[in-house]
Amino acid sequence: MSLKYVFMDGCKKISNTLKESILQVCAVNYVGFVYLPGTEIPDWYSYVNEGPSVSFQIPKFVDNELKGFTYCAVYSSILDNMESAGRECYMTIFNYTKCVKKRVGIAFGGVSISEDHLWQGYRSSESLDLDFEDEVEVFLHLGDEFTIKKTGVCLVYEKDVNIEYKSNLITDNEDEVNEDAGEGVTDKRGRDGDGDEAGPSHGWSKRLRYETNVGYEQH
Repeated sequence: MSLKYVFMDGCKKISNTLKESILQVCAVNYVGFVYLPGTEIPDWYSYVNEGPSVSFQIPKFVDNELKGFTYCAVYSSILDNMESAGRECYMTIFNYTKCVKKRVGIAFGGVSISEDHLWQGYRSSESLDLDFEDEVEVFLHLGDEFTIKKTGVCLVYEKDVNIEYKSNLITDNEDEVNEDAGEGVTDKRGRDGDGDEAGPSHGWSKRLRYETNVGYEQH
């Protein structure tokens, strides 16, 4: 896999099968960002919540290194056909077990559009100090003109745990993609993990240590 970005904003002639295949292949290959039409977080996401945040506990696996997590949001905008460049977009990661709050800038490249779209991205665990059984909450902020309706997280491990996909779905269904679909560039590789379904975001009362990453997320 040699993609870093997949832009399919406004691409309406895309089958659910192809859409699912694109998201799964990108998830297990550390593809930076994917933008395409959609109203639901894929069902293989282990943790899903209404709104811009989702909470989860990192499960304990033996001999299965946590590489990071893939996140997905259902979003829309009150403004049409306006590029998001220059807007303040970021992810805040609350680690309630370690009492740490970390903010990471995100180079969100989606276009403001009123129809619901899916935005999928990947975040490495290297700089997040995540350990087994940590209680974590991920909050996404894309600017005041965007509404995030649902948020999901799927943990990514060194070895595949749950996600199975057929890579030939992408080539077999290429004719179903609208000519207006965007193209991606560059590289990433990886695997996926799983855990129990998450409920609503939690409000653990521990005091947090605040850490800020002023640079943008790189892939």
